[in-house]
Amino acid sequence: MVQDRDVYNAELSIKGKFYNYYNQHHEMESSNAVYREIKDLETKRLAFLYKESPSFDTFFTWKINQFLKVFSAYGTEPARAVIFSMYVIFFFAFTWVETTCFL
Repeated sequence: MVQDRDVYNAELSIKGKFYNYYNQHHEMESSNAVYREIKDLETKRLAFLYKESPSFDTFFTWKINQFLKVFSAYGTEPARAVIFSMYVIFFFAFTWVETTCFL
């Protein structure tokens, strides 16, 4: 699906209509779910494009999308970003304590 530009664009168009519909009716849970599907599709397309014709822009955008999926579900779950950040802080704090206290 992501290999063929026309099929990819048609799929984005359909998902975009669902996204707009849910947004207009203030159905945020459904809207966010469709948005994540759109971003997943975009991420797959970027991976394909990078493998076909590697460039820094494509690679960077692809990797940022992958990171944002894990970090905050593409911005639809801000609490996940806070929790993820706390884990990073604790990880580095414990690493620092371990290296400084046990030398």
